[in-house]
Amino acid sequence: GLPLATELATNSLELGSGEISGGLQTRLLAAHLAEDRAAGEKLLDADTFPEADPQATAQTCEELGLYARAIRLHPSADEVGRLICESAVDVSTAVEAIGRMGPPQGLAAVGRLVDTDTPEAAAKAVAAAIALHGTLGHSELASLFRPKEAGDNRERALLDYLRARVAAAGDDAALTFEYLGACCAAGQVDELERVTRDRSIAYDAVQACTLLREAGGAAGKDPRPLINVCDRHNLFGELATALLARRQLRHLMLYVRSV
Repeated sequence: GLPLATELATNSLELGSGEISGGLQTRLLAAHLAEDRAAGEKLLDADTFPEADPQATAQTCEELGLYARAIRLHPSADEVGRLICESAVDVSTAVEAIGRMGPPQGLAAVGRLVDTDTPEAAAKAVAAAIALHGTLGHSELASLFRPKEAGDNRERALLDYLRARVAAAGDDAALTFEYLGACCAAGQVDELERVTRDRSIAYDAVQACTLLREAGGAAGKDPRPLINVCDRHNLFGELATALLARRQLRHLMLYVRSV
């Protein structure tokens, strides 16, 4: 039976007879995994069959739903990129797998997650981008998240990524400005108000004022972010001009009374 065959094969390997081919090792390992996953995984951990074909073993693990094992075994970065898109693969496993890749393959894997266009895949892509931006490159990652249309998973992923980056590097004015632009495009007015009010977050006041003054949609209708910027940086003339141009006289009068 299988246990006896494995014992004979293992003994042969230990004696160095060289009689157990890689193909036979692969088949024995696959049989063990299929019959008793726990026992098969112990054999994998012990490297009992060192000549077993990693690609074939990875395919066996995938067929059995052992995705984390399959990801660690697969020699192909492209196949790993495919596997991490599976809903059964958790965030930490996906991030760890991408971290083992070089930058080109890692970016391709993140892009594949983004293209999967599901909230679960987007969460993995964002987590990988946050953890690995220093290796994969911020600009390259941000470009992967650029939305094709308002409200899609890319837009939410870009906001989540930039929000986390700003929280970790609030003194990076260029990063903050990028985030403010993304919030304007997405109509995230409450987030604009929060960021512009937070004195621990740095940004170029003139740039931010211009961005908010020229914003359309919801960001152009709510004066709170613009008031925050101008009040914090003493840009009173710019504020008055912008509110008059928008015909938001009531907001201008309320602001004048409050100072």
